[in-house]
Amino acid sequence: MRVEVVTAEGARVRGATVTATNLTSNVSITGVTDEFGVTTAINESLAPSPVRVVANAGSKVSSAQRVEWTCDTCNCVPEPGTLQLELNP
Repeated sequence: MRVEVVTAEGARVRGATVTATNLTSNVSITGVTDEFGVTTAINESLAPSPVRVVANAGSKVSSAQRVEWTCDTCNCVPEPGTLQLELNP
């Protein structure tokens, strides 16, 4: 899934850490945003349980967002498919 991290002013944040945690197993995946403030490190390996996603850069942290994964016999799809996490000022 695509996760974009922005400041309170809407500027994209390079080098922010994004962590997704499976709420059932407590397993996590972490990614770092690129020069466009985007990471795609969060993937279906955490499915099918709900996942909590949060970003931080330095002392700034975003509010946590919840992602639900829907799986069929072949694939899992996140809902929502993309997230924008805003770092608290």
